[in-house]
Amino acid sequence: MVEFIDPSWEKEYAENLKLSILLGVDSFSFSVINSKNVVLVYHEYEWNLANIQSPSEIISLANEIRRDFLYDAQFVSYTFQIIPGFFTFIPARLFDEHNIDVYLEHLTGKGEDTIAKYIEIVDLDLVIIYKELYFQQHLSQLLYPDKSFLPVFKAILPFLMQQDIHDTHIFCRISKSSLIVFIYRDKFFQFSNQFYCHQISDFQYFILLVCNQFQLNPALETLYIWGDGDEESEVVVSLKSLFSRIKFLNAQWVISPDTKTRIISESKVLEHLLNIE
Repeated sequence: MVEFIDPSWEKEYAENLKLSILLGVDSFSFSVINSKNVVLVYHEYEWNLANIQSPSEIISLANEIRRDFLYDAQFVSYTFQIIPGFFTFIPARLFDEHNIDVYLEHLTGKGEDTIAKYIEIVDLDLVIIYKELYFQQHLSQLLYPDKSFLPVFKAILPFLMQQDIHDTHIFCRISKSSLIVFIYRDKFFQFSNQFYCHQISDFQYFILLVCNQFQLNPALETLYIWGDGDEESEVVVSLKSLFSRIKFLNAQWVISPDTKTRIISESKVLEHLLNIE
């Protein structure tokens, strides 16, 4: 388990603390957030996608997470998010609920017999159609059977649109074994896809592939990133050799300006901070 913790966090009143939960394709994380929207505790569980497929492995992981003291702790509010294994986007005006499975036919794997779901982002006139990976569906049911995990895109897409960036730009969320790429042109959403990466060169390859598709020259572009990585991580260092500049996104605007303590980079917990209720 990866752990970051503010030693004084237990002095906060329980009614001021919120718990944000994020289920990714290769990680599960808790963030305890106070009334100033600062992360006081962060716990993350990581796994190899190839080793988390059988029911016994999923049950073992669920039991490990249940032993975390945050799992049964009481908080004033809870949020549940997921980075789905497969997703696509359709303009809301063209969406037909009866075709939901058709929209995902070209994306889902043969072994992923999970339920297709959708949610609308009204401000962007978009509908997100998505499917969870098999283990995501079963892990969430074991841990929180009565809760719905909403896709992170409902918070992330409007956030990226609000960035003071013009022309065409590339944004990337990096995790241990996956990469989500977003393209915006003059604040309009153009493209997003998730790529599964088995080695460092895969991250480079897929980002260059998208750059080529949208006629972006990496040597002239700033790459905006968040997620699992810092200035010295192997993936980030490899991307620095391709792009003119790497910039880490954060959500400092939601954090009280008089806050001095930071136990973790905002770019690593971006989804947790953006989903505050």
